[in-house]
Amino acid sequence: MSNESPFEPPRAADTTDQVLPSSVMLAERIAVLMKSSVKIGLVLLFVAGFAWLLFLPAVRNVRPVRMRTQSLNNIRNIALAVHNYAAEHRGQMPPAYTVDAAGHRLHSWRVLLLPYLDEQALYDCIDLSKPWDHPDNAEPAASMPWVFAAPGEEQSQLTSYMALTGSDAAFGEVPRDIGTADSRTLMLTEVPSADRVPWMKPVDNGVEFLLGMRGRSDVPHAGMVCVALQDGSCRPLSQKIDRQVLRQLISVSGSKQSLEF
Repeated sequence: MSNESPFEPPRAADTTDQVLPSSVMLAERIAVLMKSSVKIGLVLLFVAGFAWLLFLPAVRNVRPVRMRTQSLNNIRNIALAVHNYAAEHRGQMPPAYTVDAAGHRLHSWRVLLLPYLDEQALYDCIDLSKPWDHPDNAEPAASMPWVFAAPGEEQSQLTSYMALTGSDAAFGEVPRDIGTADSRTLMLTEVPSADRVPWMKPVDNGVEFLLGMRGRSDVPHAGMVCVALQDGSCRPLSQKIDRQVLRQLISVSGSKQSLEF
């Protein structure tokens, strides 16, 4: 008689047939989602990078345009101050500089404009009887109003804005009548960094710069310079302007009826 049992012994559980716990399934799903998210992120990154390359030229052009616009605003404010000064001084512009009894230069016309640029407090701190670089004027000399500074260099003590001075230019050694609203006579100009001067210093090189700018590579705005005309209007001026036309624009005398620029 056989000793074998008619019953089969119980088999070990087959783990392959078991249902995975819910936590394991959740982890797998998360892993799948993470892989998908990484792929989506890479695609978005690629798209963003491509878009940046497309718009990069435009982004590069924003700063130069902004700088030129700010410079035009600065010189427009200065020109307006000149007109406001003239309105309170019988139609006369400020002199190019003040002098002492011996004829020595003391201060720039920029100092005389301070009350018309909302800088009365700064004006009151300056001893006009002493030279601009006298120790008693050291503190105000170090506090240049932002309107005289090149865009982005508001902490500087060097100004970028010059008057056109001389015997036949807008600013003279003595107060000059502002005359009629002349849109064909230059009054102020912007200069590059190499030509800047301390803002209170009674020196201007506007005429010299304009007459020599044609061959220069440091003209502020890609071959353009911001200028103000005697009527208070402001505009960019090309460094390639005809030299004879430029001389006529600088001069306060002579007929300019047919002058175009």
